[in-house]
Amino acid sequence: MSLTEADHTPGPKVRAGPEGSLLSRTVTLGVRKLNSGAVSVSEARLEVAKAVGVDHPAYENLRLAVGELVTNAIQHGLSGGRVTLYIRREKDDFLIEVADEGTEHSRPTLRVPDSEEIDDPAEGERGLWTVHVLSLGRWGFREQGNLRERVVRAYIPAHPRRP
Repeated sequence: MSLTEADHTPGPKVRAGPEGSLLSRTVTLGVRKLNSGAVSVSEARLEVAKAVGVDHPAYENLRLAVGELVTNAIQHGLSGGRVTLYIRREKDDFLIEVADEGTEHSRPTLRVPDSEEIDDPAEGERGLWTVHVLSLGRWGFREQGNLRERVVRAYIPAHPRRP
């Protein structure tokens, strides 16, 4: 799904099909502009709690995915740049988007951990793998504008299956 700049404005969004039929309703639940610092991850997680509530079945998955994406934006984006979090509800999913001022030397890359790394909690660089698992593989990114703004998005099921 391709999102346009207009999709970043707060408020309910309605998308129509090719013949004008209503396919889905996208509602913005939260938008948070963050500074590029460690406290931003905590602020982003608080935004998840405000947007969906801590009792929602998807809360923990959303909280974890948002934390990973914001951490990546801070670590790999332009130093001191802005980071913006968008939380939306779209039919049976939550759509998380994290926008940052990316650098031309850094692009989101999925790295699949090997069996030894999975057992080592100290091993890093598994943020996108975590998002990949939580989103059932439905994540991606786009770059836009002259400032090389990068937007990473993930669709997190609103009603995750529990083991």
